[in-house]
Amino acid sequence: MDIRSLAADQAVQANTSKQGIRKNMLKLNKKIAMLFLLSMTLLLCAFWASPSQVLPFHRNFLIYGVFFISIVFIFKDRTFLKKVDYSKIKDIAWVLAIMTMITLACGIFFSPAHKEMFRAWHSQWLRPLMLFAYGLIFYPLVSTYIKNISTRGIITAIIVSFWAPIFFHTLSFFYILFKTGSIPWGETYIFPSRLELSFQINLISMVIFTDLFLRIFNEENLLTLKTRTVAFLVIIDIIATAFSNTRWGTVGMIMGLLSIGFIFLIKKAKKTNLIKASILIGLITAFILSVGIFSYKEDPRWKGIEEDIIIGWNVPSNSFCFIFENQNKITPLRKDGTPANHSNTCRIAYFHQASNLIIEHPLGLGTSKTAFLYRLQEKYRNPSIDISHSHSGILEYGLQYGIIGIFLWIGYNLLLLKKSYHAFFKENKAAGIVLFLISGGFLFRSAVDRILLDHYMEEYMFLCGLLLCLISYRDSQDKK
Repeated sequence: MDIRSLAADQAVQANTSKQGIRKNMLKLNKKIAMLFLLSMTLLLCAFWASPSQVLPFHRNFLIYGVFFISIVFIFKDRTFLKKVDYSKIKDIAWVLAIMTMITLACGIFFSPAHKEMFRAWHSQWLRPLMLFAYGLIFYPLVSTYIKNISTRGIITAIIVSFWAPIFFHTLSFFYILFKTGSIPWGETYIFPSRLELSFQINLISMVIFTDLFLRIFNEENLLTLKTRTVAFLVIIDIIATAFSNTRWGTVGMIMGLLSIGFIFLIKKAKKTNLIKASILIGLITAFILSVGIFSYKEDPRWKGIEEDIIIGWNVPSNSFCFIFENQNKITPLRKDGTPANHSNTCRIAYFHQASNLIIEHPLGLGTSKTAFLYRLQEKYRNPSIDISHSHSGILEYGLQYGIIGIFLWIGYNLLLLKKSYHAFFKENKAAGIVLFLISGGFLFRSAVDRILLDHYMEEYMFLCGLLLCLISYRDSQDKK
């Protein structure tokens, strides 16, 4: 009996040991998988603005990869979802659900080409929605298996990843300046265009400037970087903005900086030292004036803008605003006989035409990257018209999803502003001010640039989901 009991005990111990090894191996495998997920996400942030043609892989591989891995973890273990109070964002979820139904319904009932519509709807709406959902679960999922990562650490890693291509762009700028001796105004070598560059700068600058203000007002830092490193990031962003030669990028940075300063001065008005506040206001004013004067002097589009706007409002459909390839197009002239500036004239022309088309077709025609072109050719019966879009994300939403689409988009962003305002001013959560500035800035930029599609929309929706998660986090870690 003693021998049998001893053998049984040894068998139990061996079995327990095997179970322990399996459990530890499972934990190790999950941690490795989570490190892989984190690495893929940071790579995505770094390469998001880069065209897939210049990458060794398609950008969507990273998007669907991280989404699939997160779904697998949700099916295996949903306990990490309890870390976030999702009841705080149920109204936003409802708005997004309604937007999903409206965007799909517009395409089903009014689209002239359903196959192209479904493909465009998937890339312009469904994929950004997937990334919003991924952003909501990203931090609680990662922090469950990587114990020593904080909200500050995750925000820092993501922001530095987004900032990396801006840094390499600036390096390439100085390399060309050194090699040729001339300033490459408005040239982009890492980004496909100036719009991509200025959008990325504005997006990241909001976070970096916010962190600087938090340090100035003795709040908890948003980033784990040292102050001199944050200052270096700011300097690179300012240099990249100055030489990118984009008016809306410059305006966006100025408005963002003004908004941050105004918000912090309101919150800290009673506690702020008068001398410190005066110095801060002086620095902000000097920066804004220097950037504004620099842009006005170096960008010829500011000259004669008033006359160009009047010309653009009345420009005909067979002008250079709507026809690019055909040589039989009208070039409008100013009073002095010089050609009107294309950018100044056509921006207002697109607004005029698009707003009229939205009023004439208030239900839209479904998701399409060429909704503006379709409506113009339909209205004027001129196949020579080849301008594909109206240069405004909000107007494009109206053309695609009708007037209700515009109201839903604005309503979604207003909800974000409301929740982020409450999180920062009432709950003192730093992520709140970041979401407030990013959502407000993106809403403004979507009015003047076509950014409600592709990687612009994907980046924005991912960051919205992530920041909403951080301001709704139950754990005390959200303040670390």
